[in-house]
Amino acid sequence: MTTNGTRPWVLAAVFLVPPIAIGSAEEAAEPVPVQSRPIVHGSVEVTAEAIAIPTVSIIDREEIRSTTPMGDGSEVLRNVTGADLGRMGGHGLEPFVRGLSQGDLTVLLDGATIHGGCPNRMDPASSYAATETTDTVMVIRGVQTLRYGPGAPGGTVIFDRVVPELRDATWDADLTTGGSTWSSSPDFAVDAAVGSGEWNLRALGSYRDSDNYEDGDGVEVRSAAKSASGTIMGGWRPDEATMVELSYERSQTDDALFAGAGMDSPETTADIVRFQSERTRSTGRPGWRVDAFFDWVDHLMDNYSLRPLTTPMAMRVPSDTSTWGFRGHLELGDRHPILVGLTLESANADATRFSGPNADMVTITQSILWADITNDQLGAFAEGWSSLGDRTRIVYGARVDRFSADAARADEATLGGNGPAPRQLWSMYTGNGDDSWSDTEVGGLVRVEHRIATWQLFGGLSRSVRVADATERYLGANSPTPMMRWVGNPMLAPAVSHQIDLGAGWSSGQSTVNLTFFAADVGDFILRDRAHNQGGILQNDNATIYRNVDARRYGAEVDAAVRLSDPLLLTGSLAWVWAENTTEDRPIGQTPPLHGNLGLSWGAARWSAGGIVRFASEQDRVDDNPMTGSGIDAGPTPGWVVLDLDGGLDIGAGFGLQAGVANVLDRTYANHQNSASLFDPDPVRVNEPGRTYWLRLRWRSHG
Repeated sequence: MTTNGTRPWVLAAVFLVPPIAIGSAEEAAEPVPVQSRPIVHGSVEVTAEAIAIPTVSIIDREEIRSTTPMGDGSEVLRNVTGADLGRMGGHGLEPFVRGLSQGDLTVLLDGATIHGGCPNRMDPASSYAATETTDTVMVIRGVQTLRYGPGAPGGTVIFDRVVPELRDATWDADLTTGGSTWSSSPDFAVDAAVGSGEWNLRALGSYRDSDNYEDGDGVEVRSAAKSASGTIMGGWRPDEATMVELSYERSQTDDALFAGAGMDSPETTADIVRFQSERTRSTGRPGWRVDAFFDWVDHLMDNYSLRPLTTPMAMRVPSDTSTWGFRGHLELGDRHPILVGLTLESANADATRFSGPNADMVTITQSILWADITNDQLGAFAEGWSSLGDRTRIVYGARVDRFSADAARADEATLGGNGPAPRQLWSMYTGNGDDSWSDTEVGGLVRVEHRIATWQLFGGLSRSVRVADATERYLGANSPTPMMRWVGNPMLAPAVSHQIDLGAGWSSGQSTVNLTFFAADVGDFILRDRAHNQGGILQNDNATIYRNVDARRYGAEVDAAVRLSDPLLLTGSLAWVWAENTTEDRPIGQTPPLHGNLGLSWGAARWSAGGIVRFASEQDRVDDNPMTGSGIDAGPTPGWVVLDLDGGLDIGAGFGLQAGVANVLDRTYANHQNSASLFDPDPVRVNEPGRTYWLRLRWRSHG
């Protein structure tokens, strides 16, 4: 496997352009207009002229494709206020918002919910969104809307694409190739659309092949992966207000290596079918939005096919998930618009761990990790807004959800009938072996927004409910060594978060400053912990388990953009989160430290340049001792500062060149978030890449 040796073709091309920011190749080929979609500001879709909420960040297509090397969709979040990334390897970075991830974060891909196929989260939902085929990414921090589901106290991340509405042209083509100093071969992406009248068709594809990278000390990090995706989207727009789209997407990742896990993934495939329809509300006529989807993921991980077998037993885990769902609403009213909607989702997860003495005899059923688990959710909601004069608006909403879960393989024995079934493991640690669960919960929000001159103030209260996922409730990873076990808890109660958000935003010309503070009291927070004979846990053997505790969370965010001159823009952000397990007065693990960035960009007609300094302080509030706590943290994390540079040049004739250098000073650093493996639950902190050169050549035209 090739390491981070610099590819000569990359170095040569990088130094042909200014080594710095946002590409301007579009000057040569004007982008074909697409039908604009309303932006979610707060809880109701409104136009960009309405009051903006500081807790919403939007990254558009040109920023994504000019300042970010080709990679997973989560790479786009690296500089978003309040967002963080957890790394296990080079593929499948775990997104965090306000220090929360996984079940506390909603991630949507073109309106679809995707549950990764790996019980160890080698493939979070964002790994199925490629940067080169994404139009916009919206990050909603906290609970600002109820329309996407019942429980996302961290926030909602929406990756979105649309079929372009070709008005004055019949086709549009966008081709990209490039790579980085840890690319095995050049990356490729294609984005093409054709249209005739009301009908339009769009095809997207991407391919990348990455080697292992080196950290700042020159140490090779297992991170290689091959990823490819293809999407076909058809759109019909009978009039300016109505849109209908149908799409199919296939994504595949092969030979993915993970430094932060005891296994690698030889293959992962995902198939996604989506239907979307939308009609914009107008005076006297309601609007609607419908998203229906079905997706299925097949995943394989093992500890021998992509690495030397160094453990006594060879193990492999074939697993799969399938999810189908519906999300729709009607938008009613003129003076006081209100959304009335329905959400429905059913997700199934099944995974078995096989073992054997060598790679040719991995046939023994060692554990039923996911016991054919089905989680269903049916919810109804209403939310709207009303103006109180010219300067004040109140946003309000409520929803009710019915949840259910069951495990069809709860009684399936392991080790040829000599090992425990999942129900026996659950009962051993919690005293509860129920293979079915159901509950009904209520959530809601209210927020007041007020404008004073160039300032906007807002304050909001919310109640959100999130239930345990398949892993937290029904995982069944057995081991003869107790502290290597990882066991779900069928009796987990829903986590109920009562949160307050206070903020202020200032805007003048092209300069803005936003300040936000939030505080949350969480009842029955779902905590990944170790078995220490706590309340509700019957063993004291350090196995990984899940249980409910009470928690409090506080945080603050600030971001700013100041136009120093017509071409010069200064940006910056800062975010801080504090989280405490109040049941036992100890920190909640995986909470990020104070972190942020400071950027400067300059743009002209033919070229642009910029740089950004990213930084994080030390995190010493950790839960890193498995003998007394969860041990989920890999110890305190030192602070760090890194510099990234990037630039763009309009070559002409539709061609544009973007290039950059990430981690210019070749620092050795790591984000605080880390992972633990189902094969070895000890957490591993994976260093970020050292100095990395990247390059992208892009051609765009239409006719």
